[in-house]
Amino acid sequence: MEDSDLEQMLAFDPLLVYRYITDEGKLRHDLEILGLTDDFLTSIGSYSDEVHRKPLVCGFAFSSDMTRVALIEKKRPAWQKDKHNGIGGKTEEWDLSSYHAMSREFEEETGAIVSWNQWTHFLTLNSCGVEGVRTTIAFFFTCGDEILDTITSTTDEVVKIFEIVDVVTSTDYSAPMIPNIPWLIAMARSYTQETAQIMTLTEHGRKDRL
Repeated sequence: MEDSDLEQMLAFDPLLVYRYITDEGKLRHDLEILGLTDDFLTSIGSYSDEVHRKPLVCGFAFSSDMTRVALIEKKRPAWQKDKHNGIGGKTEEWDLSSYHAMSREFEEETGAIVSWNQWTHFLTLNSCGVEGVRTTIAFFFTCGDEILDTITSTTDEVVKIFEIVDVVTSTDYSAPMIPNIPWLIAMARSYTQETAQIMTLTEHGRKDRL
C-alpha cells in the first residue's frame, strides 16, 4: 500500500486502517510517516468489534444530475425475489473495508469499475433483518453518467436504470421496490459535503416495539 493510499483511508474513516494491521510493522512505519503515534493504534483497537461485524453493503449509482439511479432486480433471498434493491452484498474477509466491499460487489454485479474512494458512505442501518436476525448494512452512493453508461447485468439478477421520480412516486407494481428504497434514495440525494455526516439508524422489528 502506498502512503497516499493510507492517508486517503484515514481521511475517509480511521476504522479502515484497522484491517491493515495484518502487517503491523509496515503499518507502524506508515503511521510514523504520517506523524501518528502508537496512541492511534490503541484508539482504533477499540473499534475492532465494529470492523469485524462485516456489514452488508448496498449502493446507489446515480447519474451526474442525480435524476436517475441503477437498481437490481433481486432473485434471492426469497423475501426480496422480484423486487428492486440497491446493488451490493456481503463484506468478505479479504475486503480491506466496507468501501472496498462496495467497490468489489458493484463491479461483480454490474461490470462497472468504481474505485472505493468514489463511494460516499451516508448511512449505517442496524436492521432487525428477517426473522429477527440483526444485520448491519452500510449504505453508499456514487454519481456519474459514465458509470451508468458502462453498467451491464453480469448475473441472473438484472440491473436497470430508473428515473428517480418514478421510483419515489410510482404506483407501478410491475417494478416493485424494497419498501425502504424511496427514503434511502431521498437521504442519499440530500447528502452534501457542507452538511456531511454518516447517519446511524436502528430499525426495530415488531417484537422490539411490543
